[in-house]
Amino acid sequence: MKKMKVTGILVLLFVLLTSFGFSQSRFQTGMYFAMGYPQNEFKENVDNINYGASGYFTYRLPNSPLSVGLSFSYLMYGHESREEPFGPYVPEVWVDVNTTNAMILGHFLLRLQPPAGRLRPYLDGLFGFKLLTTDTRVRSQDALDDETIASSNHLRDTALSFGAGAGVMICVYASPRRPNRPRDFAIYVDLGARYLKGGNTEYMIDGSLISEGDDLILEVYESTTDIITLHFGVSFSF
Repeated sequence: MKKMKVTGILVLLFVLLTSFGFSQSRFQTGMYFAMGYPQNEFKENVDNINYGASGYFTYRLPNSPLSVGLSFSYLMYGHESREEPFGPYVPEVWVDVNTTNAMILGHFLLRLQPPAGRLRPYLDGLFGFKLLTTDTRVRSQDALDDETIASSNHLRDTALSFGAGAGVMICVYASPRRPNRPRDFAIYVDLGARYLKGGNTEYMIDGSLISEGDDLILEVYESTTDIITLHFGVSFSF
């Protein structure tokens, strides 16, 4: 009962906020630093925090608190690096061998948010995909020429992804309103969290590449890929 009352108060507060006058700005975009926390079956195999970046773009429907758009994220959930000689005939030259386990997320985004105000909470609904990939790259150690000499993908798999999120945008700058200005421009600090369910996917983790003599063994895992993400960044409305 207590939880229902709290939820009702939050919903009422959100509705009151959305009842304010609509601003002229229709578009919104942002860039985040993101962290991901594996959940459920995924957590049994990947127990480290994911780090990466995220961004989005939305269009607000006229005379409405509802926006539609796209959201993309890149999260790295594993990384291994070592030094190796360039080859048996060039032992004087060393290179870096880097193996990265990464998750790429793409979602259609529905956002319910007050179109104006210094404090703009929001609720998100998301539907899209997760792509998990493991890649190895050989790079030069020359600081002036850090190019990829060779690369290989070991495994790549995708799954459906859907979930919900919430956050708040805090205005740090708003352009003065003028009659000849077609839209308002504002900059916000943006804080939020999402829970994203992920379908069954094959993937690799740190230590999945096992060398036995001249043979390379790939240890592959399979599970759902649920994660909680937290993000912090900057958003712009215009």
